[in-house]
Amino acid sequence: MLSAQKSKHLNISSNTDCTMIESMFHIPLVRLKVTNWNEKKNNLLYLYDKILPNIELNDKIFTNFDQNKFQLIKDIEFIFQEEIQQFSRELSLNHYFVLNAWFELACKNSYHTIHNHGGLGYSSVCFIKFNSKHHTPTKFISPFLNFLTGDTIHYYPSDIEEGSIIFFPSAINHYTDPNMSDEERLIVSFNLDVK
Repeated sequence: MLSAQKSKHLNISSNTDCTMIESMFHIPLVRLKVTNWNEKKNNLLYLYDKILPNIELNDKIFTNFDQNKFQLIKDIEFIFQEEIQQFSRELSLNHYFVLNAWFELACKNSYHTIHNHGGLGYSSVCFIKFNSKHHTPTKFISPFLNFLTGDTIHYYPSDIEEGSIIFFPSAINHYTDPNMSDEERLIVSFNLDVK
């Protein structure tokens, strides 16, 4: 009788229905290809040329982050309205608007140190001038460590090219590697209030 109970117990424990592995946390990053990229790129470069006199070195990157203008925010929201709408559909968001927008230029040896954009909402990066042979995309740092090694977990989206746009939670720390080439890397970034 004891051996029968033992074998019955073994059958239950070997049943795969008893093993459940769940993912406790999910951090969504939405990557899209900007529609009508050539036209939108020209519009973005036109806006960039207008703000160029105000761009300044902030830490290790050239940016107009501290000089946000209402018109620039509205222009960026207009240019990316299709991408913002698609992003909101992917995450089933009903309410969203652009809070601020800025350009970042990485010349040779420029990079953006580890930072985040606050605890709420989503942020976006569109790669305007980007050569995958010389540049690396934005890199992200997991809010938790590798459970087996204790190491920091880094993530970067693959297959980034000019006209790629990514949306990610503003609270996630991120950074860029130094631009080791003579070729400029230019992005536009913006923060979204979402509900």
